[in-house]
Amino acid sequence: MAFAIATLPLLAHSQATAERWRLVASPVPEAHAVQIAIQQQLQHNLRQPVELYFDNALPPAALQNTDTQPLVVLLSEFNSFASGKQPHSLQHLDNLSPLMVFFEMPWCLFAQAQSPLLAQTDVKAWMAQQRLQRPVRIGVSARGGQSMFWLHVLSQATAMRGEGPPQHNIVAAQYRGAQNQAQVWREDADMVLALCWQYPLLGSQVRLLATAQKNDNPYLPKAPTFADLKLPPLAPSWFGAFMPRNTAPALQAQAIQALEKAATAPAVVQAIEATHQPALRWSHEQSRKYIENYITTWQSVMRLLQWNAADAATTPVATRYAQAH
Repeated sequence: MAFAIATLPLLAHSQATAERWRLVASPVPEAHAVQIAIQQQLQHNLRQPVELYFDNALPPAALQNTDTQPLVVLLSEFNSFASGKQPHSLQHLDNLSPLMVFFEMPWCLFAQAQSPLLAQTDVKAWMAQQRLQRPVRIGVSARGGQSMFWLHVLSQATAMRGEGPPQHNIVAAQYRGAQNQAQVWREDADMVLALCWQYPLLGSQVRLLATAQKNDNPYLPKAPTFADLKLPPLAPSWFGAFMPRNTAPALQAQAIQALEKAATAPAVVQAIEATHQPALRWSHEQSRKYIENYITTWQSVMRLLQWNAADAATTPVATRYAQAH
């Protein structure tokens, strides 16, 4: 109560000076209904116009004028960055304050309907033994940092080791967006790592091989977990709302209050569930801790790897995983 009384004058001031609110999102067709639902709920809760922009058509000087034109950014793990420095980027988490995580997106591994992989109980060992007499071709999203790292770890864990350098047994087939995954299957991928919600889009010739975590979603058939098949773990991706760190605290407080209401609003929950994800209905504090833990974990991994886009050599993390498994 004391906090509410102390911030009341600031909130009143920010409401008087804010000309409009801006909402920036990625132009992802599968997320469009969720983005619109969040925009409408923010307008309702803030009682001010909220203009929706897409990050390939940003308003000018997006990180400026945040006192009179507050900015809320919708991001997923796919289109965010947690390492390096990009001081003017709306996608770099160093520049943003986490406000709300709306839902998680778990990962699944898929295989062709006639694949021998579907009969395996130890996929890592099967790959290491080179049963196909050729590298295993795995489709992976070109935009997911966690998924690319997972593939790197699996490659290290299944490599043939002798006197010379490790001989890797995986070929990555990258794709961008669920709509482009069909090309990977046409090119005879053995497996595809993708978000589980994509399963209904993959057609009758694709089967669910494993889920990263135990999964109770009714739209997915029963399948073993990655751990059951001796595969590396993989945390879910996420979708959340942020604000630039230089936004006035009073405006951030307004946005937090509006987003907490939006997270439990029936229209937003229904839009999320239509994508086959459960709505988290978290508080700001739960969301903040979740994203901060994600940033800390990912930055620690990157420091251990000393990894960048031009250097994906053998790493301490991957070597340690291979030795332990």
